[in-house]
Amino acid sequence: AEVALFPFPGGVRIVNRARTGGTTELDIRLNTAKDQPAQVTIGGTIAAGAAPYREWIRLGDPARALLGVFRGLLGQAGITVAGQDRIGPVPAGAHSVTRRPGRPLAEIVRAVNKYSSNFGAEVLLRHLGALRDPPQRSTAAGLSVLGDCLEAWGVARRGLVLADGSGYAPADRLTARALVTVLEHAARDPRWGPELVVSLPRAGEDGSLRNRLADLRGTVRAKTGSLARVAALAGLLARPGRPAVAFAILVNGRRRIPRESADRLLRALARDLESGRLPASSGIRGPDRGVAVGDAANDPR
Repeated sequence: AEVALFPFPGGVRIVNRARTGGTTELDIRLNTAKDQPAQVTIGGTIAAGAAPYREWIRLGDPARALLGVFRGLLGQAGITVAGQDRIGPVPAGAHSVTRRPGRPLAEIVRAVNKYSSNFGAEVLLRHLGALRDPPQRSTAAGLSVLGDCLEAWGVARRGLVLADGSGYAPADRLTARALVTVLEHAARDPRWGPELVVSLPRAGEDGSLRNRLADLRGTVRAKTGSLARVAALAGLLARPGRPAVAFAILVNGRRRIPRESADRLLRALARDLESGRLPASSGIRGPDRGVAVGDAANDPR
């Protein structure tokens, strides 16, 4: 089995222990500590004749990795760079040689949600902080902006603790009702709602739902979430001729996360929506628009 990084940042070591086998079952491990050389170790098996397998990875020092890529590209162009790479403030009087515009925000949000990019979520949160106070591209500034936004939407603060942008921090606490409220706003606000909705993985088709809920293809768009003893699924359920329903299912504190139970619950909700057993007010257009299911994940303690 062959392994390659693209783009290849200088200073990253690849340890390839993968073998050709009957199935593709890869184990990718990263050493991202800043005080140690970056290393990517690939184990497991790749099926003979299988299509290329692609995986996004994170690096512990993105700035230095970018410098490594830039130095490598310069070398390919025949440009030799002397000296060591340095990371620090831009010197006063420095001139910009060139610039590359970033991708539109909608594209970034789509990539973050489709492929569960924790890094992308953290960067977006810091940019929120910069909108209020440009020098403060910090988590704290971003959380302040996010908190004000949620409060304006009427999201209850009880049981809500936000510590970062990705939900990875152990202190994070979020209620199912809070997620449903956000999704309700997305479904109703034409300024940004459509972009958020299309960023959600489609059941049985793409993103983190490409191998899940295939029987609800064309019906469900939802974001998954998983950590040790935590599982979440939140999104929109729609049937022809019926108002969309926002839903959120959170499970926490269980040794064995019953993902199948969440899927069964969502299928039951879809059947009720199809048969008309759900009241009309459960649609996005009504006064009580969402379905929220949660357990210990919502306990603010």
